[in-house]
Amino acid sequence: MNSPMNTNALLSDEEKKGEEKKCTVIRGNFEKGKARGLCRIDTAAGTTYRGYVEEGVPHGFGEEMRKEEHYIGFFSRGKPHGYGVSSELNELGTIRRKYLGSFDEGSMQGEGVMMDGCGAYCEGQFKDDQLKFGRLQCPPPDGMGGYTMEYRGEFNGWRHAMGKGTLEVSPTLRIIGRFNYAILGDDGSIKRTEDADIVDAKIETRRAGDRLKEVFHGEGPRIEHYSEAEDEWNWRPLVDLFLKEELGQEKKQRRRDDSAGTEIEMDSLGEEDESMREAWRRVEKALVRRRKRSESDDRDERREDVDDDEIDLSHLASAADLRPWCPGYYLMVRTAWAEALADPAHPLSRLAHTWVQIYQASYGGTLGAHRCVHEKAASELRLILYSVYGVVRVLFPNLPLNPLDPIPDEDVEIAVEASTAVGSQETLFTADGLSLAEEKMEVISLESETASIKTIPSPVVISLLPPPPVISFLYDHFFARLHPILLPLYIVSSAEFDDVYWAKIVYLNAHTDVKLLSFLDVPRCIWPIELENPEDLGAAVICNTARYRFYESAIKMLQNIPTQPNPLEKLRILAETFVEMNSCVEAHAESKKPLWEADTLMPAFIYVVVRAGIKHLGAEIRLIDDFSSQLHDGPIGPMFTYLKSAFVYISM
Repeated sequence: MNSPMNTNALLSDEEKKGEEKKCTVIRGNFEKGKARGLCRIDTAAGTTYRGYVEEGVPHGFGEEMRKEEHYIGFFSRGKPHGYGVSSELNELGTIRRKYLGSFDEGSMQGEGVMMDGCGAYCEGQFKDDQLKFGRLQCPPPDGMGGYTMEYRGEFNGWRHAMGKGTLEVSPTLRIIGRFNYAILGDDGSIKRTEDADIVDAKIETRRAGDRLKEVFHGEGPRIEHYSEAEDEWNWRPLVDLFLKEELGQEKKQRRRDDSAGTEIEMDSLGEEDESMREAWRRVEKALVRRRKRSESDDRDERREDVDDDEIDLSHLASAADLRPWCPGYYLMVRTAWAEALADPAHPLSRLAHTWVQIYQASYGGTLGAHRCVHEKAASELRLILYSVYGVVRVLFPNLPLNPLDPIPDEDVEIAVEASTAVGSQETLFTADGLSLAEEKMEVISLESETASIKTIPSPVVISLLPPPPVISFLYDHFFARLHPILLPLYIVSSAEFDDVYWAKIVYLNAHTDVKLLSFLDVPRCIWPIELENPEDLGAAVICNTARYRFYESAIKMLQNIPTQPNPLEKLRILAETFVEMNSCVEAHAESKKPLWEADTLMPAFIYVVVRAGIKHLGAEIRLIDDFSSQLHDGPIGPMFTYLKSAFVYISM
């Protein structure tokens, strides 16, 4: 049977333009006269299915598009079964309701999350398409002062509270009892609590805690300790399916790696080498098969003049097996990953594309960007990165088991350069596949769609940053594509704090530099400003009326944080900001060698943060914290703590 994912965009087969669907049409792999494997099914009713098929019906992983619904997930005998994402569409084709959760023969059954176009969010246990137990969070009704109302308990349908539960009207007021309360109307409007039938009601008041410090000083829930293990991950069957069908790898024995927070695949001794070479053979076959396809408009025609031997990756397989783990090995892996992404036929490229599609379907758009799914989305992205790293490690078995292990720090500069650069268009592998070309690398962005060219950090900045983790070679691709989905989730989840912070920023930025520096108690010895003629009679006036002139280069550097999707790049910019602050003082301040202590550095850095005016700084901080917390040791750790402290101070 042909390999399933090699005809896919997910499935990457384009529909013939202008073709009318008068009957059901199946394109793809067939066995004994029946569709089996990866196929595309177009029905006369307008339904399109792309994915795995068994005996002519959807079975396995796939995507189904109907006029009123879009579904991506797992199927069994033609019906959604297992985990999936269902988007209910209105007449205009926009999403009006989205469900992420378990299905049983086409019905919502088990744990799930539902988001509605009116802003409501519910999660819990579903049965026969109805929510039975969980929580419902809905936008505040008129006159409730902007608080989001939340109900936790028993339901009879996701809009109707029925049974024991707790209704949180505001952060300081909750009602406990037995409810018969239609919380939401059919139009999405919230019913008045006065209309609720509540038995044995108990009203509780509580003091609002300092949630700002909980979130930004790590005392609240942390995503690093998310309880969902990789074996329990909803999309784990897709990873196993890809390994089996694309790389010829059967499901392996697993053990827990607590340092990575994920599962590690283990091979029996003597089997790893053969499984790796089988994986490379599968990759070769996939590339050959794809290149036999006709480049004409008729995608069903194939070229038979392509020799199966014209693609030979045996040298790369030898290098992956024989070369020991070192910075050069990491650079080899990173280059191979970049070349795989550049070829749509490569299994790794199709896997990466599929994950982007799944993440877009799950959390994209206005419905997906709900603050309640922030932790779930962040955890899922981390598991996606870990799973892709595990697949790459099948091809490059000398990569460390733990994806968060640092690149060997005896060559930190090489490691950092490798995380921001890639070689020229020619491959970096020599003929025998055992060594890397040593020619000077052209520093270009890995992602061609990124407008700005990345620069290699200075030696001073490199000394402030710990070695990046091994998994960092995946960050550029996934964060560049998923950042437009991920950042809105962080923005809405941090809006409560960012709104307060931004109001203070607007107020503080209305003042002159001198007034702001004095207000923040920044010592005058570290007030760096460059005047053309310091003895000019107007010097005092210039200083007193200046705006955005002190620490100017540091301010401009910090303003680059929102421009970088990669959290590791955001940390680098933070380190560059502190270096620029020091340079400003050394060049222009009264004291050429500033004594940076907490009492002097903190107020000066707050000034830089205020003047930088990053609107969603709280969201940026949480994004960095969630995906690079293992790098907070060493000099960069206190710097990141200064950034969080500055945010909290400004917001107070």
